[in-house]
Amino acid sequence: MFYSDETIAEVRERSDLLRVIGRYVDLKPSGGGNHAGLCPFHAEKTPSFTVNPDKGFFYCFGCHAGGDVYKFLMRAANLTFPEAVEELAREAGVTLPAGGAGRFGSRSGDKTKKARLYRIMARAAEVFRENLWSGAGGVGARNRLRARGVEDSVAREFSLGYSGPDWRTLVQKLGGEGFSSEELLEAGLAKESARPDGTKSLYDTFRDRLMVPVMDSEFRVVAFAGRHSGEPDPGGREAGPKYVNSPTTPIHKKGHLLYGFPQARPFVKSAGTVFAVEGYFDLISMVAGGIKNVVASMGTALTQAQVNSLRGLARRVILLFDGDEAGRDAAKKALPKLLNAEIEGTVACLPKGHDPDSFVREKGPEALLALVERSSRDAVDFAVEKIMASHPDTLMGKVLALKEARELLDDVADGGKARILQGELAKRLGVDRDEIPLADPSAKTRFELPDARETPVANTRSGAILSHVIAHPETADHLPGLGNVWPDDDTKPFFLDLLAALEAGGSIDPKAILKRGRDDFLEALVSRAAVTGRDHDPETARLIMLDFAGQLKNSRLRERIDDLSRELKLAEDAGDEARYVTLKKKKMLLRAELDEALARGGNF
Repeated sequence: MFYSDETIAEVRERSDLLRVIGRYVDLKPSGGGNHAGLCPFHAEKTPSFTVNPDKGFFYCFGCHAGGDVYKFLMRAANLTFPEAVEELAREAGVTLPAGGAGRFGSRSGDKTKKARLYRIMARAAEVFRENLWSGAGGVGARNRLRARGVEDSVAREFSLGYSGPDWRTLVQKLGGEGFSSEELLEAGLAKESARPDGTKSLYDTFRDRLMVPVMDSEFRVVAFAGRHSGEPDPGGREAGPKYVNSPTTPIHKKGHLLYGFPQARPFVKSAGTVFAVEGYFDLISMVAGGIKNVVASMGTALTQAQVNSLRGLARRVILLFDGDEAGRDAAKKALPKLLNAEIEGTVACLPKGHDPDSFVREKGPEALLALVERSSRDAVDFAVEKIMASHPDTLMGKVLALKEARELLDDVADGGKARILQGELAKRLGVDRDEIPLADPSAKTRFELPDARETPVANTRSGAILSHVIAHPETADHLPGLGNVWPDDDTKPFFLDLLAALEAGGSIDPKAILKRGRDDFLEALVSRAAVTGRDHDPETARLIMLDFAGQLKNSRLRERIDDLSRELKLAEDAGDEARYVTLKKKKMLLRAELDEALARGGNF
């Protein structure tokens, strides 16, 4: 469902931010129109989570999570943006248009790099689906899916596709539709090769593979996994690795998403329980068998970010990994991550030689559920058994077991939880708890949201300027003069939107400007400024803005002077006297301009 900007704004304005957040956080007035409480997104004992209902933002000074009522509900209740709109609309009594109206999610069309990457990945997924269901080359792939028990309806539900055997089919098709070579490379859909004459050409990353699209929580395709057919390619060469996976890109960070999460969300929410498996087809086979509350870690051990995404959605995670040693080790390593996220964990061991995919196809989904029912064990019990079984009952074996137990404790971020686990491990290993010492608490990493910034969002000069303008809107008239010196950093899109807003209406409404962005960095920056509020009187705020502007210009002047210094050295080394003289004059003029600005105190 997609909703117009007007609908989104109406729902936001009619929603009670304090009431919504109050369902999750015990808030108390803290002055300046703010309310404070313990952050629901990271462990803390002193309240650093602040809400300003008048301005419509929340911000945590501990983990730097911030945003409006939509962002809070999305994080706290694990909702997509459309789901948050719908839930808040019901509470506020806003009637949503049938079928949605307009679109959200792509700021100013294709102006941003991420918007273009989402578009190219969506288009690639369409091409792969067309290949599977319409192309002659997809017959074999369809038959292989059906042979695995994957019905067409399930294959369509997960948008499975097929990449043909040719080397440049996708490159030529998407290139012909206006996507650049740089975009194809950055999206991980193409690779580059050098010709004998020194020129370069692109070829498809995925060839003759069953394509599994990986989607984020808003059902946007962000990556692909290509599974080989198991047969040699037309040239007689081997099919290559079992899977070829998309690389890390601006819209996809490995280890941050769970495969199948958007499809599983309503079933996990209803059951309160989720199966966690490793592989794509482990999940697909279970869904094909009617088990819908399942997510996959995509072939690797569960990461903290993946477990965190289940927080607030599932009360219990059932780890259903492969029956081999690697699968059991992955289940053991998941224990600290579950403790960090405050989710109960159990482990169900499959027979050796089986993974969930093979087990379901051979014995059926009912047999799998029965096995889980009779053999699930508490994650702590399983971890202790795994540690003890991994080492002989000797003095050295005990030393190694204690070492492994300490390593497990080191991954628990919260000291209180670590002490609880320490006691349980000691009791079950039959040793004194002091024999499994805790790591130095100061060395532990704070438990944070996957997307939380480790440093304050206004640390950069450009971030500080935007924060200042949000807190002191009367200084915004200085922004147009910074257009030619603004750095090309994370703040640039918001800076350009502020300029457009000033040109259109002469006023700044951060909520309206951010209504399409959903960008964590920018929302945190705006939220921090909103809850911090005005620090200075108008005249002082203006002087500070002038100082900021001068610093930004001077910084750019220094960069240009440094660039000219490098060019001068190259010209001197090359003996290019004419170019050397020209560059020397430019550098002297810029140096004089910088000296003059510094003499004026750095201001324009």
